[in-house]
Amino acid sequence: MKKHLILFLAVAAVLTAMLSCGHRQQNAQKLSNADSLIDAAFDARDYERVLALCDSLEQRGDISLFKAALECGVAYYRLDKEKLATDEFEKVLTETPKNEIDSLIFYQCVCNLASGYNFSGNDEGLLQLALPKIEDRFIALGYWSPRLL
Repeated sequence: MKKHLILFLAVAAVLTAMLSCGHRQQNAQKLSNADSLIDAAFDARDYERVLALCDSLEQRGDISLFKAALECGVAYYRLDKEKLATDEFEKVLTETPKNEIDSLIFYQCVCNLASGYNFSGNDEGLLQLALPKIEDRFIALGYWSPRLL
């Protein structure tokens, strides 16, 4: 009886591991397909298509709010719609990244926003929005401390 229980638990553990790996691969494949579609639209310089793709893929859950905001912001900049690009990048400021990828994308958005503010001469906006977020990130990573000042 004890032998059967151990065998059952071992089989259950192996099956669980196999199913979770398949789910992870499926999510990675969805993300890869979404990235390929967005990259192809950027390569074709079809920025309106990028905007439509990001909206659609975000609604379906294939990309995160952070990824959609970054790609839409870049597309708006390339369409010379700086205000809309700024609005896209500012969307992420009120959200908290839930994983490492979203965290990296979050800081890309913050950097793009800071660059836009710097380019437009909005120094006050730059200081109010970008620097506290970057400071928080450095503190969270242990790279910076208020004691260093």
